[in-house]
This record gives sequence, C-alpha cells and structure tokens, in this order.
Amino acid sequence: MTFSTSSFLKWYIKNQRILPWREDPTPYHVYLSEMMLQQTQVKKVLPYYIRFLKAYPSIDSLASATLKEVNLLWQGLGYYSRAKNLLEGAKTIAKLHSFPHSKEDLLKISGIGEYTAKAICAIAFHQKEIAVDGNLIRVYSRFQEDKEKNLSLLKRNAEAFFKKALQKEDPSSFNQALMDLGEMVCLPNGMPLCASCPLKEGCKAYKHSTQLLYPPKKEKKERKQVDMTVLLFRYQDQIFIHKREDKGLLASLYEYPNVPKELEKSELERILKEQGILFSKILSLRKEKHAFSHILWKMTPYRIETEALDIPYPGEWIALKDLGTRYPMPSAFKKIKIEN
Repeated sequence: MTFSTSSFLKWYIKNQRILPWREDPTPYHVYLSEMMLQQTQVKKVLPYYIRFLKAYPSIDSLASATLKEVNLLWQGLGYYSRAKNLLEGAKTIAKLHSFPHSKEDLLKISGIGEYTAKAICAIAFHQKEIAVDGNLIRVYSRFQEDKEKNLSLLKRNAEAFFKKALQKEDPSSFNQALMDLGEMVCLPNGMPLCASCPLKEGCKAYKHSTQLLYPPKKEKKERKQVDMTVLLFRYQDQIFIHKREDKGLLASLYEYPNVPKELEKSELERILKEQGILFSKILSLRKEKHAFSHILWKMTPYRIETEALDIPYPGEWIALKDLGTRYPMPSAFKKIKIEN
C-alpha cells in the first residue's frame, strides 16, 4: 500500500485547523504550545495559550516570572509539573541567549522529552523529524494494520514509516498534517471519517473494514481511590490555606487543610476540640470527586466557622477575594463550594 504524500499535503492546505501558534510558529510559540498540549486537548489549551502569550510575549519575559505567577495562569489546565518545567526551561533558554536548534540540545531542557524536542525541530526549524503522538500512531497502525501491542515498538514503527514517506516536503507541514488527520478524520473513538480521508485508497484497515481494531487496545488501569476530609477554616472574610510541597502531585499549589480519610461530623468535632480549636459551628458541604490520571479523590468537605485565628496547622489566613487570584489553587479544591 502506498502513502501519497503530495495528495495528503494538498488535503492539509485546504483543511488545516486554524491555531494561534501556527500563525507565527517561532521556536518560543511552538515550545509554549507543545508544553501545554502534553496530555491535553487543543480546545482546552487555546484560551491558556492566548493568556500566556499576552502575559509573556517572549521567552525572556516568561523567564523573569515567578512560579506562583505561572501557576496562577495555569490554574485549571492540569498536570502542574508542566508549568514548573515550562518556567525552568524558559530560564535555561534565556541564559543561552538563543533557542536550541538541535534535538540533542533541546533534550537538555527541563520538561522537554523526545516528542516535544522532535515537534520543535520539525515545526519551528523545519528539520526532518517525526513527532509521534497518539494521532500519528492511530493513522499509522490503521494504514498499515500494524498489530504491535508494545507502545514503544509501535511508535518506532510509525516514526520509521512516516520518515520514509517524508521526502522533500516541508517537515513542519507534514507533521501538522498528520496531527490534523488524526484529530479530524482518523478519530480515536468510534468509526473514523474514512470518506473524507486523503489516504483511504492506500489504507489497509479501510480496505478490510478493520478500522476499530487499530491501534490495539491496551488495558486501562483502575484509578486508586483516595478518601479525604477537607477542612475549610473560615474566620469572618478570611479562609485558611497552605502551600503543597514543591515536588509531587500539584506541587507548589495552595490547598485547604485535609485529612487522608473520611471523617463523620461528630468525629471531626471531637478532633477539633482536642486540638484546642475554637469554633462556633461546622457545616457539611457537598461531597466532591476529582479524577487524576491514576488517582480518584473522594472529598468530604466541612466549613468550620472559627472564633479565633489561632489554628495548629501550617499555612496562612487570606482574604476570600484573593482565593484563586493571588494564590493558585488546583481544580480539585475549586470544586468545593464554600457557601453551602
């Protein structure tokens, strides 16, 4: 089966998605967009990319930001280690006084792995690289009916196949065309839109009606469930928060104090009295859930109206109006409604 690169790129020119980072694909714009797009859909990234570019129009301006400022803009995008890596990478690049051009040099930058390095090389610098993501794996495995279940081997097969197909064409357009084909036509869930596909005549899965068998499905791991009791200490127009550790899940973000188990209201009352915390009432708030890639949080929140600012927990009192505007807080805790 042959891969018609010329007709494929004609399809891309006519049907490509209009995306802000494509309008001016400088190394910085590609770097910023690719860091945001890691494990995140384009439609969710779009408003964040625009906000970031407005706040930090250059790599130097981003490098001068603080992690707290970057996290505030990143709120809601998830996978917060990317925000930290983005900032650390920007600081490293700013010190170099020029954006690294080679894959080897890009891989030395915090948060840039094989995929992101190849994407920057291909899209920003027009180098002959193939950035293999889920879209490209899906297009390749269906086109070739590749039954390989080992993801690393499947990626390697896809990269070799598309590199061979990439002759004198622009690597930037070629990579983005493959991304668009996977996103718009060779869909991940349900039947692909084969009637609109410029590659259907050479596609083995289309010929044999086996599209839904590729790529081979991998078994999903069950998320670990974590029960927690979330404590919203409130004193007049202030609320108590603390900063998470600088490493690990939701690093450097702010949260409400919490206990890693579900507490009944009566049990919580007893604990607070033992700790010497003066309170006028405890209100049960609506329970919430939040799913991460590997963990499911089941949160039982309580609002505790305190009679003093003295609390035996690490953290600080802040004005309610500053919550989420001056102190970056993950979406999990934003789900909790302070007012019952």
